[in-house]
Amino acid sequence: MRKYGTPWALTSALLFSLVAGAHADRVIYRGEAPSSAGIRLAGWGSGIAVDAPTRGSVGPHSIRVSVDGYYSGGRILFNTPIDLTADVTNPNAFLEFVIQFQPAQIKSTASRAGGAPGTSGGAFPGGPGGPASGNSGGFSGGFPGAPGPGGEAGGFPGGFPGGDPNANGPRVTPDTRRLRAVLIFDGAQAISHEHPLITFPTPDGNWVRVAIPFAKFKSTAKLSRYMLKEIRIFGDSPDTFFVGEIRTVVDTDPISVEPMDEQVVAVGDNVVFSTKAEAGLSALQYSWDFDASDGIQEDAVGPRVTHIFKRASAENAPYKVTVTVSDMAGVKKAERVTTTIEVIP
Repeated sequence: MRKYGTPWALTSALLFSLVAGAHADRVIYRGEAPSSAGIRLAGWGSGIAVDAPTRGSVGPHSIRVSVDGYYSGGRILFNTPIDLTADVTNPNAFLEFVIQFQPAQIKSTASRAGGAPGTSGGAFPGGPGGPASGNSGGFSGGFPGAPGPGGEAGGFPGGFPGGDPNANGPRVTPDTRRLRAVLIFDGAQAISHEHPLITFPTPDGNWVRVAIPFAKFKSTAKLSRYMLKEIRIFGDSPDTFFVGEIRTVVDTDPISVEPMDEQVVAVGDNVVFSTKAEAGLSALQYSWDFDASDGIQEDAVGPRVTHIFKRASAENAPYKVTVTVSDMAGVKKAERVTTTIEVIP
């Protein structure tokens, strides 16, 4: 089974660009001062984004973002638009943030700070003062080559922190559980569905990687070139965090699922089933079927579930339990693993 990651002795640049099945494509922000990075920072609604000159992941700077929900957050504006056409049209490409989250209970920081000049009222996703759009209204189609997002059955895979068992949760538990990003292009804009906060490690344990597949974004128009002018960052809860880096990453790791052991249990036992899966940067969802004799159905969701068998299995005909692991963005091929359970009276 291929493992996602490389030894910590490698430099952070190698860590981010040479992990199995993934390579860095384009660096968008790497911890410079705004003037050096060619960016401007502002708030949206009551949210803020400001330079943090003494707290960086790779460079000395980062961007302190305070959000007050899905319609108030931070803005990163690029003085020169960045061509992301190759990433937007690649179903295996991700928009990756390196983030330092703060402990939970950091509430209403953005509200106290107030919005940046020129913003008003949490209008989203149009210009200041424009109408709010709801979760995905107005975004009529995905990027070229990117299927629509899969359902997120059962909410977070495995709960939080840690989420997916192939991901490492942050060392603190932040208030944020889901991120929303908006990409403003020259001629269109795109919004990601609320993305579950599944994190991956960095050499510095205070920072984590969060990757949103471009397949999760919906665009207002199909363009021949996607020239990025602005990124807006929002979350599902009032929170403050630091963004140390932003890049695009291409990840082709397939979904791989560990096999499960056979078991002998009794009728009425509370039987625990769990599995581990890996798929590079992809957010995964788990669907369980506890009796394949009537077809593969969804009886439970999550990487760890419980089930009570109410009838003993027939002689030489144990129950077949199946877990199906799929990519939430619908890009990678789903994988299934089956085990047998003998149930005795």
